[in-house]
Amino acid sequence: MLASYIALMKPLGLPLSTFLYVTCSIWYLKPAKWVTAIVTGLVVGIVSYVVFIELLQLSFPMGFLFEG
Repeated sequence: MLASYIALMKPLGLPLSTFLYVTCSIWYLKPAKWVTAIVTGLVVGIVSYVVFIELLQLSFPMGFLFEG
């Protein structure tokens, strides 16, 4: 899963690839808790965007959804 996260970072960007990685990882560990996995993935994706891109001004790929 980590290799997929790294491979998808450039085309999808940091927020979306982080959301997918966290959601899939949590769902894999506890398959019955898919709502928790989606909500946690969404929160972690948003927090990673705000912290790393907005606050720290680091250069991460944004992906096709956020490039404008």
